Amino acid sequence: MPRFLPPALHASMAKPSAQRPARRATPANPPADNDAADLAAATATLATLPAAALLTGDKWSGGGVEIRFANPAFAALTGYAATDLVGRNTRLFHGPRTEVLAPGVDTATAAKRLLAGESWLYRQDGSGFHGQWKFTPFLPGVLIAVYRDASETQRL
Repeated sequence: MPRFLPPALHASMAKPSAQRPARRATPANPPADNDAADLAAATATLATLPAAALLTGDKWSGGGVEIRFANPAFAALTGYAATDLVGRNTRLFHGPRTEVLAPGVDTATAAKRLLAGESWLYRQDGSGFHGQWKFTPFLPGVLIAVYRDASETQRL
């Protein structure tokens, strides 16, 4: 479990397998009510987290995933209203200096690079910042992402 998540979120992620077997939500097998409760708890917890965080889908498309929730810290980092980000793809933050994947990277390395990495990202006003991110699976079809502005480390 990621060490950077608050204790309340750790508690919501720690479900004994006997109580909640791993399964994948599909149209024929929709998320269980406890998944909805876990998602609501995660949203409430992330809303109070001082770190910039997102809840996203897990289907990667063109180097990004669909944003399902953005906390106020993420909105402050990027300059977008949190509600305006819902339904958008994280590619929204890519720009001329963004290098999510290097050419010729194999598929396994590419998947790891998308889940954790760093590159230049862009705010709503077009200003760039050197962002670092970490995506972690949370529920079937849902990832939690934590971002941070690492621009100062790039200036040193």
